[in-house]
This record gives sequence, C-alpha cells and structure tokens, in this order.
Amino acid sequence: MSVGSSSSTCEIYELDSIFYNKTKSVKLYSRLATTDDIDQLVDIVNWAYRGKEGTNPWTTEKGLVEGKRITPQMLENLLSTDKNVTQIFVLENAGADSTLQDGAAARKEVLGCVKIDRESAVDTNAVIGMLSVNPHFQSQGIGGILLKLAENYLKSQWKIKYSYLHVIETRHELLKWYRASGYVETGEKEPFDFPNSKALIENMYFIYLNKQL
Repeated sequence: MSVGSSSSTCEIYELDSIFYNKTKSVKLYSRLATTDDIDQLVDIVNWAYRGKEGTNPWTTEKGLVEGKRITPQMLENLLSTDKNVTQIFVLENAGADSTLQDGAAARKEVLGCVKIDRESAVDTNAVIGMLSVNPHFQSQGIGGILLKLAENYLKSQWKIKYSYLHVIETRHELLKWYRASGYVETGEKEPFDFPNSKALIENMYFIYLNKQL
C-alpha cells in the first residue's frame, strides 16, 4: 500500500493507496468499486451532477438537465462489464478503524468515484467520466486525486495514449478545471443525449477534450 497527499509533488496515484485531502483533514483509500457500493454511488453521482438539496456544490448540471444521471440498474450493468474495457474507482473515508457492536467491520463512507471506458481491450484511447465527489467534500482536492488515479491507471495498465472527456459546453467552471488539468478541446461536439435525462435548454451540446498521457 502506498501513501500520498493531494499537495505532494511525488505522489503515486495507484489503487489500494492512502491519500489525504488538501487540508489533510480527511484520510482516503482508493480501490475498485463493487456491487456493495451501488447505493452510495448512485447518491453521490446524482448529487454531484444534479445537485443535492441543502448544499452549495462547486458546480452541477442543475438548471441544465433534469432526470437521474445514474440508476442502480445502470450502475450494476457497468460493474458487470468486462474489466478490460470498463472500470470504476472509488475513494472512501479511511479514518480510524472501528467495529460495530457485534464485531463486524464498520462500513467505510464512499466520498467520490470515477469511471474509465474504452471500446475494446486493445484500444489505445479511453474516456474518463462519471467523476463525482460528495458535495459535502468538494473543493478539497478529492476530484483531482480521482482524475489522476484514472489517468495513471489508463497509462500504466491499459497503455492508453490519449484520455478523452465530454462536458456540457455551458459548464464553464468544470471546463476551466479540466483545462488546468492539461485537457484541450478537440473541436468536436455533439448534441446532448443521455439516458433518463432531459436538457432544459435548447441546442445544448457536449464538447470533447483530450490529453496525451
């Protein structure tokens, strides 16, 4: 198990590693998602994309899109896909170990996730998506750790040359963050179309960005 922090210049962004948020107030553990995470992940992804009542998240699609970003069935389907073409990584709260009264291990809280996809097991291009952080833990560097975990896995394990993203063109804060992370627009765009979702503004498009790994 390796250890890193979100402000270190020599971090090792790998699965089964310990990280800390910007203020070093939250200890995080990185791992592959499992079906046991479905309920937590459905909440986190929908909160991150559509907003959560009573919170003031950094940026969402609220006012742009209505409908669920993910459902339990969609997530279950993703988790059952060939691991050579789709993976989901999570960061969970890895605070002090505790056990329940019956001696069972306490369930760790998942704070964020990210998904990687490619068309086939030999493809050298891949897509990073579903990058989500619980609104209560946003702006603490957790999203950056998730992005780097995904990029490192794509480069070291899948031998990917270019990672791609698609972002709604009016999400300016998110686009600015991805550009600061090394992504550039490809010039391609396509009309917004996503299962269970409806655009609330006319002529809304996804724009594509990529980064050489």
